[in-house]
Amino acid sequence: MLRNRKTILLISILFIILMGVYFYHDNQTGGNIMITSLSSDAHYAITTDDKDYAILWDLQKHTKKIISRDADAYSAYWIKSTPYYMWQNWKTKIIYVTDVNSGQDIKTFHPNFIVFGQAMSADLKYNVASDIDWNIWVGKDSVLKKMSRNYDDANGFYNKLINFTMVDNDKVLTSGLASGNADDSKDRTGVFLWDLNTSKPIHDYIGNIVQTFAVISPDGKYVVAGDMDVGNLFVWDLKTGKQKIYVAANQPVIGYTKDGIITDPHTIKPPTDYYRNYNIISVQYIDAEHYLVFNHQSHYTILYQTLNPKPLKYLDVGTDPWPATFNQERDQSMDTSPSAHILVMAKDQEPGIMVYHYDPKKQTLEKVWDGR
Repeated sequence: MLRNRKTILLISILFIILMGVYFYHDNQTGGNIMITSLSSDAHYAITTDDKDYAILWDLQKHTKKIISRDADAYSAYWIKSTPYYMWQNWKTKIIYVTDVNSGQDIKTFHPNFIVFGQAMSADLKYNVASDIDWNIWVGKDSVLKKMSRNYDDANGFYNKLINFTMVDNDKVLTSGLASGNADDSKDRTGVFLWDLNTSKPIHDYIGNIVQTFAVISPDGKYVVAGDMDVGNLFVWDLKTGKQKIYVAANQPVIGYTKDGIITDPHTIKPPTDYYRNYNIISVQYIDAEHYLVFNHQSHYTILYQTLNPKPLKYLDVGTDPWPATFNQERDQSMDTSPSAHILVMAKDQEPGIMVYHYDPKKQTLEKVWDGR
């Protein structure tokens, strides 16, 4: 009888320990890589990470829900202007498109590869994705075909994802490696605007060097891109491809000589603790006219107005915890809702996300939630 009680007690203790480990593990979701995508209304965010978790975050209720423990780390994407998010199961390679309101999968499809970044149009007609070799694929009604080939061996990417921004449902802006001079435009992987009906490029926005991140202004008029060279920042007219702004190392470029560029030194001074690494890893619009620039290894983000080449403010996002700006694959670890003025960021070495509210009148950022 006593032996039976000891056995029961031992089993109970082991059960408690195992449950504790289980719940601890669930509360430690997130790793060194986390892809973050925000709904347009900023009510929700979807993340995937290198611990194979797909997590749905409710930014209003400050809660999270684990969607899967078998998720491709690079597959999180919220389909803009819709209640739908998407992610991929790395074991089955199935991509799921889910309605956040009902929790039901409204669409599934099965590419023959693991995606390294993806997006879908709001009408669910077109989807685009990159594979591990940085080839770009486009799908119409979920049937994927190769649209663009990578450079030989994808030299210069170094873990950098290709970024996708949907335009008018039937176009996509891609960015990844610098604009090149390939004989065939399909061999380029710079900042391109593509027609998804024809799988042909509309514009090649030339100027950036090495890894590139580009976005489109909320009014659809401009393309803004930064790179990992010396912080080259460009603004182009989306329709004409004409360069409007050129900034290097946070200083407007005002002229050229045979020895190089001439910059305007009369700009605001950065904070004394600003780490002067000008490599840009991400650009994100925070309202209709202003965007944020995130530099490599920095806990400051720089506020710009679309057609003003001078930085307006250096905004501190804090160091407790550090934001995910240390690795180049982190260019998609942050996302914004320009209409709701919300910024969501992954953390550098801790699980979870950080949520900030931007005040357009005061031009300030305030952390409103540390999600764990």
